[in-house]
Amino acid sequence: AERYVYMGVIGVIVLFSYVLYQFIQNKKYETVGYLVFALILVGLTARTIVRNLDWRTMDHLSIATARTSPSDPKTHNNMGDVYAKRGDFQKAAESFALATQLNPRYADAYHNLANTYKDMGKFDLAIQNYNKALEINPDIWQTYQGLGVVYYLQKDMPKALEYMEKAKSMYPIDSGLRTNLGIMYLEVGKKDLARQEFTEALKLNPNNQKAALGIQEVNK
Repeated sequence: AERYVYMGVIGVIVLFSYVLYQFIQNKKYETVGYLVFALILVGLTARTIVRNLDWRTMDHLSIATARTSPSDPKTHNNMGDVYAKRGDFQKAAESFALATQLNPRYADAYHNLANTYKDMGKFDLAIQNYNKALEINPDIWQTYQGLGVVYYLQKDMPKALEYMEKAKSMYPIDSGLRTNLGIMYLEVGKKDLARQEFTEALKLNPNNQKAALGIQEVNK
């Protein structure tokens, strides 16, 4: 959001530049004026270099933002993503949980917290947070998919298929989703439906190897 200050700071820059110019025009303060100008130039150059280092990757930017905006729930949600990608699920869960505490209506943070609990094998907590995310925003198709996966891991196939079908009805063009649904149908012996899902997954992404293997399995 730094871009939002660009226009607003113009007036401050013009005013400061005018005052500094008047200093330099006065022979008595000319040296001081140039010294101040040089210090500002060096300082802003150094700060620009440091800030560019923050922008190297999204992870670096998230870490830098966490230092300067510790009360922003989005900051902690982003830090949760950083920790999750590093495989530190405990810290990821703590960051996502803090984001929900700072903003109890933050559906994405509940969804991400549920994903983390799913990866940690804490399925009851995952279901609880997925449902909380849907309570706030029932339009997150990935949350229905997450619930489907959790119930699949718990071997509750009716619920797994129910939630995966709901996710598909909301976003039918995701190749991975259609592949996962095909795998579930194959597991319960519904080969025709499995073939249909694998076929659609390959149409959406011809390089989907899991879907291609699924087709082979169906045709055995």
